[in-house]
Amino acid sequence: TAVTDAGIQRLHDALRLAAIYCELGEGITEDGLDAWKSRRMERFRERPAKEQQREAVYVVECLSHSARAGDDLTRVDWRQQCLVSDADLEYFTALPEVEDLDLSMTRVMGHGLHYLAALKRLRRLHLSRTYVTSLQGLAGFSGIKELVVGPDLGAGTLTDDGTAALATLTGLERLELPFADIGDLTMRRLAGLT
Repeated sequence: TAVTDAGIQRLHDALRLAAIYCELGEGITEDGLDAWKSRRMERFRERPAKEQQREAVYVVECLSHSARAGDDLTRVDWRQQCLVSDADLEYFTALPEVEDLDLSMTRVMGHGLHYLAALKRLRRLHLSRTYVTSLQGLAGFSGIKELVVGPDLGAGTLTDDGTAALATLTGLERLELPFADIGDLTMRRLAGLT
């Protein structure tokens, strides 16, 4: 594609544009796309709640393998959506009905996980093959029963430094941490779950 970050910047004032699908690479970088998403989310925050929900439903349905127009949004599958990043997680502040969320193989790094606090019914969260190195954004999510976290190839790994929040996931019944570089400190944190 001949579109560049400069071209994406021209879309900053496209007030209704909620989703862009493009190839990342030579012309469009992750930083360029993230800058557009940052401006998009500023507009999202300024909208009335009803408009926020409409936009959130639209974006979730566009990016989801499971949700389609008119479906309930209790299960959202964004697996393998390489354009999904932490900024996109803010849409879930307008969708409290989500119970099952798969963010595997996305560009999620972890600093947007706190947006999921609005999901009081969230029971299952998959973050497999992501760039998550800290679970701090999940602190206090006592309703989560299943959590899967694992790094993408070449990404940073989850270490003991990033697992402190596990001690607060009191509803946790199933945990998968493949390829995590954890030790006894994380096991001590998990031992306190009752």
